[in-house]
Amino acid sequence: MLSEVLLVSAPGKVILHGEHAVVHGKQGDVTAPTPEQVEKLKEVAGLPDDCAVTERLAVLAFLYLYLSIFRKQRWTKEDLELINKWAFQGERVIHGNPSGVDNAVSTWGGALRYQQGKISSLKRPPALQILLTNTKVPRSTKALVAGVRNRLLKFPEIVAPLLTSIDAISLECERVLGEMGEAPALEQYLVLEELIDMNQHHLNALGVGHVSLDQLCQVTRAHGLHSKLTGAGGGGCGITLLKPGLEQPEVEATKQALTNCGFDCWETSIGAPGVSVHSATSLDSRVRQALDGL
Repeated sequence: MLSEVLLVSAPGKVILHGEHAVVHGKQGDVTAPTPEQVEKLKEVAGLPDDCAVTERLAVLAFLYLYLSIFRKQRWTKEDLELINKWAFQGERVIHGNPSGVDNAVSTWGGALRYQQGKISSLKRPPALQILLTNTKVPRSTKALVAGVRNRLLKFPEIVAPLLTSIDAISLECERVLGEMGEAPALEQYLVLEELIDMNQHHLNALGVGHVSLDQLCQVTRAHGLHSKLTGAGGGGCGITLLKPGLEQPEVEATKQALTNCGFDCWETSIGAPGVSVHSATSLDSRVRQALDGL
């Protein structure tokens, strides 16, 4: 029965700007997409090799939550820091030299500024609508991170300025998002689109692009939209900014064009809550029905 299980969720992450640069001490602007994917965690051990990173993070969080959930109803800052600490250790096993971004946003959710292990919330970020597209091209984050590091060692006078420029893009994005608040202007969305384009070109120069991501950018550009990779690159996922006032038929046409490329595509927004425990009554009825069937 649903009432006999503990339901734990942790959001995924979308890096707006700062991929790879954040590994080298630069700022990353990162957020949690909605809606959360609630998983029924019946077993703690024996995760399959193809389990998604966010599922692993949820399980790492579960190890701590299992011991604490029944003795208190709310988590303190120290509780979340401990969850984040253990999730980071899991990231080290998976990725070798992670930045700490993934586990941070999965723990705290929302929209965060991350730099050299220090986390703070972005001020009043608007509820941006995006397309999140999975190219379904597998890649190794560990190998891509190592590749950027090797390129930095080989061409320091070329790659170091690229990382500094990506940092400047992250800072400018944070500034624009802070100014947008609850009444964003079209001109501000145009700036965000320019930042997306510049960052994508920088990431290609770092060697983490892929033909599938180029195709994603070309398809969305044909519909007047702007896209970039999110995460490690080399395939994986990309994001597309949706401006306000965009007609839904045009959004659907873009999604269909991406689907025709063999990609999976979802329309979502940013700012999901972090790791959470759910009672059966707090869940959407459709989610409860799905879980009852497991």
